[in-house]
Amino acid sequence: MSLPTKVKLEVFRRGHVREMEMGGQSSIETINVPNLENALKLFEFGGPAYTGRINDRIVGCGGLVLFAWPGVAEAWVIASTYATEHALSWHKTFQSMLPRMIEQYALRRVQAEVQADFTRGIRWIEALGFKSEGAMPLFGPNGETFVRYAYLVGV
Repeated sequence: MSLPTKVKLEVFRRGHVREMEMGGQSSIETINVPNLENALKLFEFGGPAYTGRINDRIVGCGGLVLFAWPGVAEAWVIASTYATEHALSWHKTFQSMLPRMIEQYALRRVQAEVQADFTRGIRWIEALGFKSEGAMPLFGPNGETFVRYAYLVGV
């Protein structure tokens, strides 16, 4: 069994999403988000955000969007198909970053939504310590059901 490969982090820029490998398609064609460019601007400027690379290939991007009131943030992640090959490295990197961002921004709550039928995403967010707060029917851009998760500090 080989050791995890180190993920090199850099500050997220929205152009990184265009570089990502998404199953042979452009990442822009694969990501199902209306007004994607607006979302990427929010990700870039709304709080701490990072891009992870292994061997100069993007594994994924992720970060937090800070709420208007202190102590609360929304977590987001966009993973490339390359992340599957390096799942343990990507997980360990994100797992170590989350507590640092929570401390740096004095957060008490970090929340995220995962599409209800995306089992790999649900397993991953639960492995990070997030707890389900329930289903969100009709939440997705095409009416998909999502599940709200929260990481509550000190609970």
